[in-house]
Amino acid sequence: EDNILSNASYWEAYSVSTSQAESVVNKRMKEKGFNIVDPNFMRKSLKPQEARAAWEGDYATAGRFGQRLGAEIVIVGQAASTRSANNIMGSDLLSVSSTINATAVKAGTGEIIAQASGKGTAAHINEIAAMQEALQKASDQVADQLIEGILDTWQKESSGTRAIALSVNGISTQELERLKSSLEKMRGVSEILV
Repeated sequence: EDNILSNASYWEAYSVSTSQAESVVNKRMKEKGFNIVDPNFMRKSLKPQEARAAWEGDYATAGRFGQRLGAEIVIVGQAASTRSANNIMGSDLLSVSSTINATAVKAGTGEIIAQASGKGTAAHINEIAAMQEALQKASDQVADQLIEGILDTWQKESSGTRAIALSVNGISTQELERLKSSLEKMRGVSEILV
């Protein structure tokens, strides 16, 4: 998140609101049944050059990173907040606007499966509180759009029937049963014939 505030230092503002958009989107996705990779684990695993590349729109890099973590989807986004130059109608109220853009890509391929944007505006006597409220509004919009787009994509991918033949050699009966069990747990698999 980029937070451009006038009366608070950048670091104070950032420490108060850091990852607020991410937290809201994660919470909403968990409520819909998505499994989420722990953001702190993710940050520790991500190399600075990978983070920069993904942030700049290199979705193939984001997809490869997601695959390393065992994720199906990687969400890359940017959030920015700005404060109005003047208080509202001569009062103590400050107005802050936030904008968030996010893209969901398939792990492994980096294929874009959903895109979202949200805007929020809030007024408060405290600049940080106004920023948090504006980010909350924008994040709610982004979460709704991402969830809808991801589920839409998955629906399209899983509609219809596809047969996939998999040839596996040199494994024991026990290993075959473990493979079969793993495949049965995958989204979209309806039947396994051995």
